[in-house]
Amino acid sequence: MAPTGATATETNAVETDEGTADATGSTGGDHSGSGDPPLPTGGQTPCAEGDACPPGSACDSPGACASGFCVDGVCCDSACEDTCQTCAPAGVCGPVSPEAQPECGSGTAQWALSLGAPVDVEAMPNDNFDRGTALAIDEAGNLYLVGTFNQQIDFGGGVAVSNGGDDGFVVSFDPAGQYRWHHVLGTSGHDTGGGVTSLPGTNEVVVVGATSGDPGIPGTWTGTGLRGFVAKFEATSGDLTAGRAIDATEQSRSMAVAADASGIYVTGGFQGALTLDGMRASMGDEDVFAARLDAALQPTWTWTGGDVNKDLGRGIAVSSTGSVALTGFMSGPGKAGAATQDLMVTGFTAPLGAAPSWRNLYASPMDTQAKGHALAWTPDGDVITTGFYEGPVTFGQSTLDGGGADGVLMRLAGPSGTTVWALTYGSVDNDNSRGVAVDAAGNIFVAGEFNQNLSIGPTITSNGDDDVFMLKFDGQGTHLWSRGFGGPSNDNGNTVALGPDGSVYAAGHFRDTAMFGETPLTAAEGADIFLMRMVP
Repeated sequence: MAPTGATATETNAVETDEGTADATGSTGGDHSGSGDPPLPTGGQTPCAEGDACPPGSACDSPGACASGFCVDGVCCDSACEDTCQTCAPAGVCGPVSPEAQPECGSGTAQWALSLGAPVDVEAMPNDNFDRGTALAIDEAGNLYLVGTFNQQIDFGGGVAVSNGGDDGFVVSFDPAGQYRWHHVLGTSGHDTGGGVTSLPGTNEVVVVGATSGDPGIPGTWTGTGLRGFVAKFEATSGDLTAGRAIDATEQSRSMAVAADASGIYVTGGFQGALTLDGMRASMGDEDVFAARLDAALQPTWTWTGGDVNKDLGRGIAVSSTGSVALTGFMSGPGKAGAATQDLMVTGFTAPLGAAPSWRNLYASPMDTQAKGHALAWTPDGDVITTGFYEGPVTFGQSTLDGGGADGVLMRLAGPSGTTVWALTYGSVDNDNSRGVAVDAAGNIFVAGEFNQNLSIGPTITSNGDDDVFMLKFDGQGTHLWSRGFGGPSNDNGNTVALGPDGSVYAAGHFRDTAMFGETPLTAAEGADIFLMRMVP
């Protein structure tokens, strides 16, 4: 069974108990009489301990099956432990029919975990704000979650204590939500976890973020203010293997990371002079940077852009052909004052050059904001990006204005940046779209939060204040389903990622008690992190 506990620690205990039960199975006696009996098949006398029956045979215990798995009285090809899996009469594990088990239909939560301070910690006030920021999944289906926590947190492997203030972290779970390892990245000052990616074809993951001192990774940590960092970890053990600063003379932040076989791609912001491959001066306030690093974390390509006001790269992705797209925001031309930002999407066609192949700025009205948060490439080479805007804003041929801040989802032609389609969702209050992923069939999954009602497709209603939303669209932007999760306080969906089997994982943060499918999660105090797995 997959985990359903309110905390990672409680979930592990449940899993251990159930794993013991599955390992021992039902009791069954030895066959009596002389001679070796024929190997039974489904519907006949069950195999007994030591028979080593093939998949599809009736069984009394795991030891009766050649596979070692006796599931619901049938020798199965695998343990078939997920809540929404069952073993067919032929002995093959597969998904449960939604008709037989409605909670296993598309978009339903299979399990959810709460990660936060232990509820029994009373020595220090726990008025903290923990959040999951980015999520990646490797080729084996293992999960890597990056974020920020304050004071204390229990990931499932014991209580981690911050070095002071906010600290960044990376924690790994197996596909069923079982804890594997974690690593704290922080100092006595302010530190954040920004992004994470799995390096294809290797046993490594890469984490980026920002730190106010030496976070315990290789690199030169000088000066004051925030410094962006890149750190590599061995995926099985969590051992730190390499790292470096993304340094600037005043400050820098690493916000997101992607990877392919040729390198590691990082985006964020810097102020002063970026010193990755020489001195690249910002135009005034923070500017956007994008960089590709090799396996030794040395820069092989760098780009910077911005104006006199604040600009920032929030998301980056690389296509199967090596083209790169990044999103975030820029303070549009002629817009004085930090209160006005335009949603930015920029594309670089492989081989990457000194200038973008295209750049789109979706202009917001004066003293309002439009920001890109995340993007992904489609299998056929287009870019899907998501974020939020305060309208009216023109996205290609569509001028959108939903009232307050609304989520936006766009498809852009990869070679040219032309806006193919754009759609918006939200309510009269403020809504935000933060994470996006695209599967092999081109379906699009979006994470964010909404207030009151979300009105794309059948209306879903929040349980109070902001709730998490998860949306699915096809490649043409046709809405397929909407799901809401949360409780009476503010709950935020920050990231979504897809497993190799198509499972959908999402993470963010929540307060008080919030519902994730049939699972209630309770935050110790302040905001805790949620991690959940959904049926695609």
